[in-house]
Amino acid sequence: MVCVDILALKPCGNMGTCINGTCFCEPGWSQSLEFNYWADEEDLKGSLCNQNVSFLQALFILHCVLCIAGLIIQVYTSAMLNKLQTPRVFVAVLLFSSHISWSLIRTADPSALLGVNVFISFLWMNSFIIAFISSWYSQSRYLKYVATSFRLEAESTLRILSKLFLKSTLVFSVACTIGAQLFWISAFGKNREQALILVRLSHFFMLLLILYLVFVYYAAKMVVSDMKELISVQESLGSQNVGVVGKSAGRLRLLEKTVQKLERIRASNYVIAASYGCVFASSILSNFILLNTHYLLLIASVISAAMVINKIVIKYRHLQEKRNNRMQFSTQSSSALTPVNVSSGDSS
Repeated sequence: MVCVDILALKPCGNMGTCINGTCFCEPGWSQSLEFNYWADEEDLKGSLCNQNVSFLQALFILHCVLCIAGLIIQVYTSAMLNKLQTPRVFVAVLLFSSHISWSLIRTADPSALLGVNVFISFLWMNSFIIAFISSWYSQSRYLKYVATSFRLEAESTLRILSKLFLKSTLVFSVACTIGAQLFWISAFGKNREQALILVRLSHFFMLLLILYLVFVYYAAKMVVSDMKELISVQESLGSQNVGVVGKSAGRLRLLEKTVQKLERIRASNYVIAASYGCVFASSILSNFILLNTHYLLLIASVISAAMVINKIVIKYRHLQEKRNNRMQFSTQSSSALTPVNVSSGDSS
């Protein structure tokens, strides 16, 4: 049967009409050639009208532009800190480069399809893996804090889970990375049923990665609450002793800025994890979502890239502010040390 009926939608979707068993799409719309495991190859262009080619191409271009901008800002900001050779910067460059690569390939060649073209499928999936696993290791210090926190009892579930995740991080990350490779491996096969199983298994492993990240972000909540409690203690001490306020004012400002930064990072990370998690979970359960996975993941990638750029820009502005304050302090110090010339007329 040519007309594909998925969920409670019309046989050809909302942008097509089924006439005598054949779908006729409205202008600008067509059947997606990606993540299709139901319609026959010869009937793809007239099956389910779920893809607007112009909009999809615009998303790829926008994502590419954002990643290029993010890469430039990241490198420039790292150069300001003299940290261009650190592992964190290397991972960031690798992450942006991988996203730029598949965006450029798809923009230049719309026939390079996800789940069909092995190379772009490999870049696509591994770019997400790099992002998730690098986020793991950068946020793992929160798990270490929870695992050793004196505030939690030894039998605390949160503490036990934190220790378990810390011990199994390497094995778990390697297992999920290998499992996610099933996505591009599915492009080699000709059997659609087998390919569909491999794709959904790869999405399952990606979902596990995201759930692990969510737990790490939850652990960071305890760090934030402890820092807030420390701030309140410092403020109460300061209200009793004015001298303490003067000594701890700088420490309080630092703690408050750190708490604000952590809360901002946690909020953005939750949004990113939720957007990707919903897509991967839904694509496992729903055929219709799977058919539109390229749309949804691309939109999530655009949102994530914009959020990451926002983080880097905030960091850049903070560095500029510190540099300006340092220069201002240096200028004031030099002017204060400049000797004053007294004329002979004034001295008489």
